[in-house]
Amino acid sequence: ITASVVGAIWRRVGRAEIERAKLKPTDNLRAYDCYLRGMANLYEFNSGAHNAEALHLGVRAIDLDPDFAAGYALIALCYAARKGHSWMTDPVAETADTERLARRGVALARDDAFVLSACGWALAYVTGDLDTGAAFLDDALAHTPNLPAARLCGGWTQFSLGKPEGAGARPARTAAPQ
Repeated sequence: ITASVVGAIWRRVGRAEIERAKLKPTDNLRAYDCYLRGMANLYEFNSGAHNAEALHLGVRAIDLDPDFAAGYALIALCYAARKGHSWMTDPVAETADTERLARRGVALARDDAFVLSACGWALAYVTGDLDTGAAFLDDALAHTPNLPAARLCGGWTQFSLGKPEGAGARPARTAAPQ
């Protein structure tokens, strides 16, 4: 019985992985290259210069492919880091950009846990829209329950909403606000 169950699961997992591998975030390889280089720069967490380069590359990625949702997520994460490190040069304009671009990213990729997580976090942390951010983070966790960034940011957001009991809970799939 065990061998039958494992065999059935293995085939399904294998098919799902093949289908997932076929999905390309964008057909524009230059946009994808900008995104990858931007992410590498973003992960130099304590460098304002690297963050600025990541932001520049994210903007370039969406200029090359305006429907590239992960590019919007990269930009959202850059703005969140800029706020956290006090690197914003024009907080009003950057907050408005964060809101516009994060909402666009989510509109393009409602089923992408990374995009939902990054854009939800930016909306909650940068713009202060905790309810919408929490809903997107909940959706990210519903798609990928063990996504570390979504768990961390979702916990912070739930705590900030005055719901500490929800900070570690696994949310049910919800329909986040548009």
